[in-house]
Amino acid sequence: MTKASARRTSEAKSRETEPAWLAPERQKVDLQLWVRLLACAHAAEQRVKNRIKENFGINQTQFNLLSQLDLAAGGIRMGEVARRTIVTGSNVTAVVDDLERRGLVMRQNAQNDRRATVITLTESGRTAFADPCRLDRRNLRGIAEAE
Repeated sequence: MTKASARRTSEAKSRETEPAWLAPERQKVDLQLWVRLLACAHAAEQRVKNRIKENFGINQTQFNLLSQLDLAAGGIRMGEVARRTIVTGSNVTAVVDDLERRGLVMRQNAQNDRRATVITLTESGRTAFADPCRLDRRNLRGIAEAE
């Protein structure tokens, strides 16, 4: 390796480890824009979460589970619900327990495997889920118009 090549490699490595405040101005602006974008996305998500919780008494995990069940007319096995919602199996059980107490979902044994449990929306669950979906669409329109 030549001295010039070693110097370029050393300079490139030092640039990779420089703190953000030492970065060139363009990179600082890019970083500021990225942080602002993340803050806006977080604020929008919080608004939707809060309105769903205030108006319908369900949280985002429950909303996600209901949305998956709404898409699957025949229901979904518990393990599949966990995979689709990126929630641990024990948390899915707790969420399903709560939704079942509320009469929004029901458990059934799978037809071909009695060891497996299938979760389906009840009629009241389907109705209850339709309301937050309408609210969600209004929130998204309101957020887009506010920006």
